[in-house]
Amino acid sequence: MFFAFVISTLSACSSGDTVLALTISSTADVGAVANVRVTVSQPSAAPKTITFAPEAADGAIVASFFKRIALDGLKDGDANVLVEALDGAGTTFLSATTTAGIMEHHVVAASVQLTRARPAADAGTGDGG
Repeated sequence: MFFAFVISTLSACSSGDTVLALTISSTADVGAVANVRVTVSQPSAAPKTITFAPEAADGAIVASFFKRIALDGLKDGDANVLVEALDGAGTTFLSATTTAGIMEHHVVAASVQLTRARPAADAGTGDGG
């Protein structure tokens, strides 16, 4: 069902805009996210940045949601997509990146997953001896 929604949304680009259809997923431990900032950049163009309140349920970001991002001005080629989870003070506390193959005047899809970093395991230093 979700796949059908994405396909219908991808084909809904009637104005010739360049659009990124971005799916943002997260693990249950991410918790409350005040805003999400997405920056899409290519070496030859000014970055496109949008900030928005994410979909939420019971005070926490939902496990997966979809956002259409207009990228007019970007050209064919790879673009870096940086997604940042912001707290109430506007500070980034999680981020994820991916690469999207931009096609001018088309809609392309990409996805990222926000997850809390797991602490590194003990490096075998023992208890100081």
